[in-house]
Amino acid sequence: MDLLCLEDLDERALELDDPLAELEQDVVHMLFETYGSNPDAPTRGIGLEDALSGPFDPSLLHRIENQLAEDDRITAVSAKLVDEGEGRSRLDIAIEASEGELAISYAIDATGAVTRVRT
Repeated sequence: MDLLCLEDLDERALELDDPLAELEQDVVHMLFETYGSNPDAPTRGIGLEDALSGPFDPSLLHRIENQLAEDDRITAVSAKLVDEGEGRSRLDIAIEASEGELAISYAIDATGAVTRVRT
């Protein structure tokens, strides 16, 4: 059982008991961790904020899909970057897993700031 963390951490350090919520949290960790920074998963990490703060790396979407596909809970994954104009874009990640489906989106503004889009 994992602790609920990131922006969802509450004052009680609520534990997760939903397998899909645990998967979503693991996906978010993988996206934001710098590659190799997690001693428990040294071959994992995208470093999303750094990856999106400079010129677009055409391998980014492929790296995201490949790392997520390594998770045995995930049966299919698709990542796409949508240009919304005026320097803004959106990263959409669709995941099919044994626990259900996840759709995770991040808005990237003209300065490279990354913000989770809740739907």
